[in-house]
Amino acid sequence: MKMKLIIILFTLSTNIYFSQELIDYGGLFIETPDFKDTSSHRYTKDNKIYKFNKKFEFDYYYKDPHGPKSKFLIQFDTINNPMSLIDYQDSSLLKINKFRIFITDKLKHYSYNDSAYSWTVFNYEYLDNKGNNLNIEEYSSLVENNKNLFLVPPRHKIFDILFINPFPFVYTNANDRKWEWYLTIQPTEMYKKWLKFDEEFTIEHVYYKKGKGKIETNFGVLNCDKIVGIGNGKVKNKKIKTKSVFYYHETYGFVRIENKLWNNSDFVIELINTNE
Repeated sequence: MKMKLIIILFTLSTNIYFSQELIDYGGLFIETPDFKDTSSHRYTKDNKIYKFNKKFEFDYYYKDPHGPKSKFLIQFDTINNPMSLIDYQDSSLLKINKFRIFITDKLKHYSYNDSAYSWTVFNYEYLDNKGNNLNIEEYSSLVENNKNLFLVPPRHKIFDILFINPFPFVYTNANDRKWEWYLTIQPTEMYKKWLKFDEEFTIEHVYYKKGKGKIETNFGVLNCDKIVGIGNGKVKNKKIKTKSVFYYHETYGFVRIENKLWNNSDFVIELINTNE
């Protein structure tokens, strides 16, 4: 099933920052398309974190308010196991054990294949218990520049639930303390099962930078920016509220993401390895 996603970035005016070669679309700054440069990596070559050919491997778990830590099965069992959950420690090869980001810049395979698309394109790769790639083809994108870092979360099957939460998004300047953007989501069978709606709805995301803090990671103790994102929306008079906490490091990017979903479940993602 292919999910149709529309990202709406509202602004009263579009401001182009020629000295920085950035365009402000209602809070998200992207690089100005350079139509003279036709090189394959023109919007990735100046990335400091998410560089071409780099890989970032993540562990994750899902936990509802009354259940154990779990991961997701590769295939759905919609009758007996609607959330496709499997115990976190289970050694079955039928579960998605981890996932990783692989910066590929394969724009020709991406749905936004046009010369004005100035994002960094990458693959999400899903791994089994032995670390093997499950060969689930999923292309996605991110924005990294001297103003902000924005990452589209994974969306394979149950991972789709992350699209209702604030996306990983940080203004990297220390003086920036608050920013926002908007997301419009189209109805799909996946979302209908959870939220029971048949028309698009918009979620408003507001982000707050809460200072720095040290956290334990696979890379040692890191001093990270803590960002709290709050999402608010409404589906057929039902209010939806979500919350995400992001820990951002200037070398490793997003090292930990703590999502509180609309159903009060936790979805936690942690960076565990890179290829550098």
